[in-house]
Amino acid sequence: SFNLDGSTLYQSIAAIFIAQLYGIDLSISQQLLLVLTLMVTSKGIAGVPGVSFVVLLATLGSVGIPLEGLAFIAGVDRVMDMQVQVDRANLAVKTSLNAVEDAQTRYNATVEKYGAESEKAQAAAKDLQLAQERYQVACERADMIQGNLNEAMVQSAITVIPSLITMITSVSTLT
Repeated sequence: SFNLDGSTLYQSIAAIFIAQLYGIDLSISQQLLLVLTLMVTSKGIAGVPGVSFVVLLATLGSVGIPLEGLAFIAGVDRVMDMQVQVDRANLAVKTSLNAVEDAQTRYNATVEKYGAESEKAQAAAKDLQLAQERYQVACERADMIQGNLNEAMVQSAITVIPSLITMITSVSTLT
């Protein structure tokens, strides 16, 4: 299944943005070729940050869009990829917190029904401890990924400034 519609949409919009920036009018057939090519290539995209940028690099030439145009979106692309990673990590935290709540509820019900020293309560306590450990790991991972996003934003700001200068220079030479 083509479950990467968001990636295809982002890449298509980025490609059309670059084409418009360079004043290139893409015909409907070129736009369809671009979208179809991106659909097929996005099928092979792994969950690795920055891979959509590589796919764009490989695809833009097929419809005559200058590859240099990728410099205009380079700084933003990394931050967007990192934000997706942060969102996934936050979802893992929420999911593991739900698991802790469920384990706590099961433990409380088991203790109430069988007593704290029962074998079933001991097993429920182990399940609760495991859920708490998974929650802790998820929180630590989310903190690490958020730190990576912050670092990526700084790096992107450094990248975007030269790209903006290039864009302003390119646009002023087109007019």
